[in-house]
Amino acid sequence: MRLASCMIAALALLLPTLASAANPCSEDAKQFCGDVDPGQGRIVKCLQEHKAELSEKCRAFGKKVRKKLRKGLSQCKDDVAQFCKDVKPGKGRIAQCLAENKGSLSDACKAQIATTVKRVKRHARGFRKACGADVKAHCKGVKPGKGRILACLAENKDAVSDGCKALLSR
Repeated sequence: MRLASCMIAALALLLPTLASAANPCSEDAKQFCGDVDPGQGRIVKCLQEHKAELSEKCRAFGKKVRKKLRKGLSQCKDDVAQFCKDVKPGKGRIAQCLAENKGSLSDACKAQIATTVKRVKRHARGFRKACGADVKAHCKGVKPGKGRILACLAENKDAVSDGCKALLSR
């Protein structure tokens, strides 16, 4: 289960937060999905439902993200086809399937997952270092998960530290 969580987190780290002003989809997200609670891909799903109405910058960004996601699991393509062919993609089900079959995965897929897990841990340490004090100061009562901490930091973007702002704007 930990492997699946790390894979999901790794894929999520490929996407800048939609609340970030530097994200080309932030205005589209506000316009079309302002009433959507963040987390579990709900904002991404909402943007997909409004695909025809999105700005050119946001559509181009979506294309770039999809390319990164495909590349992120490129070494596991054959493993997914072999072990997860009947698994409906979404909500981390492919990552969960790979985790359940980790003993049978190809060496290339295992290596890519290990690299991804290391990257996730490195990013998590960087996030805690840059934003940990801001989370304690501005998001004390916010329950972690489903993007609630990031949403809280975005709501308090004028009050958070410069280091946290810099990390959130990437």
